[in-house]
Amino acid sequence: FAQLDEPRGRVAAAFDAWHARANALAQLKRDARDRAAHLDFATFQLQEIEKVSPNAGEDEELTAARTVLSNAARVERLCNEGYAALYESDGAVLAGLGSVWKRVGELATIDPQFEPYLAAREGIKAQLEDLAVFLRRYVDDLDVSTGRLQQIEDRLASLERLKRRHGPSLTDVLAKRDALRREIDELGSSDERLAALERDLETFRRQYLDEAGRLSAARRKAARTFIERIVELLAGLALERARFDVRFHAEPLAESEWGPGG
Repeated sequence: FAQLDEPRGRVAAAFDAWHARANALAQLKRDARDRAAHLDFATFQLQEIEKVSPNAGEDEELTAARTVLSNAARVERLCNEGYAALYESDGAVLAGLGSVWKRVGELATIDPQFEPYLAAREGIKAQLEDLAVFLRRYVDDLDVSTGRLQQIEDRLASLERLKRRHGPSLTDVLAKRDALRREIDELGSSDERLAALERDLETFRRQYLDEAGRLSAARRKAARTFIERIVELLAGLALERARFDVRFHAEPLAESEWGPGG
């Protein structure tokens, strides 16, 4: 009769929004009971990872270094032999290049097909010289000090333990570390979210009450017209002395009785 479908829809929407936040708040309070345990466990796992402080690709680099140090004597011998073959031996390559290029130069005067090789001679010489320098520097930089290999083994063992617990790869370990940091931040911010949700809940409760109050006022106004119409209809039925009334609750309903209809 009052054609209040639209304001009643607004009341229902406000009720649903209010109760959705009430349910979310209740769930957050239930979760709070387990939050401390989750926070402690996540903090323990994060500390376990951060104590080792792994870096991306570190295990591969250390494995390569272990291979080199495990073969340090052989590596040093090969580097020294290679350097000697280039520079120091009787038939050193770099020393003998002059005679090679002299012959290639003579060949180029006979057949132009040798000219590209002759043109590349400076580049080839530079590459061989760079190789010689690298061989000498590699040996000088090789750390064969007592305990270095053991340090690498110990570090690899620590990384392997992390990979077994949080891996299987070191990339997975680092991803787990980042996820734990986010989880700890979220768990630590639960109190703030709880307070914010309580504020939101009160806001949506007031919005529901405002909409429900407007709907109630419109119903009361429509009720007066409804009463007059019914009395007129009764009078038309020869019930001139009949009376009709619409009654509302004298006091607002208890909050437990509020609903999507008001």
